[in-house]
Amino acid sequence: MDVPGFALITGPVSGIGRTCTLGFTNEGTASLALLDLSLDALSGMAVNVTNKDEVTLTVPEVARKFERLNYVVNAAGIATKHPVETNDWQRILNFNPGSSFIVLGGAAKIMLQQNSILSSVNHRDDLCSAAPS
Repeated sequence: MDVPGFALITGPVSGIGRTCTLGFTNEGTASLALLDLSLDALSGMAVNVTNKDEVTLTVPEVARKFERLNYVVNAAGIATKHPVETNDWQRILNFNPGSSFIVLGGAAKIMLQQNSILSSVNHRDDLCSAAPS
């Protein structure tokens, strides 16, 4: 993996988020911003990613601290081990795709305004370029 920039990861305490956090760390990313409700297992920022106001304040704060934002991993989510009832389903929809929409909306505003960085492996641009016509 080639991760020459700065990453924001939601849900880094367990599951996919923890694995992504370890992967970015092991591959030498410049720095990580870790956002979770439960931060007992790591140091990061306590943020409710379903709360648009909290995210709207936090994502730009992270970008200012890092001076850019290159990667966003939305791994925060709710999983159930029992049959899903209507109330559970609404909670899952609000949290899983809802939080991704909120976080990516905030991050995209920042990322689209930045200059690209080059890959440390093959010096390619970190943004996809249009296919030749």
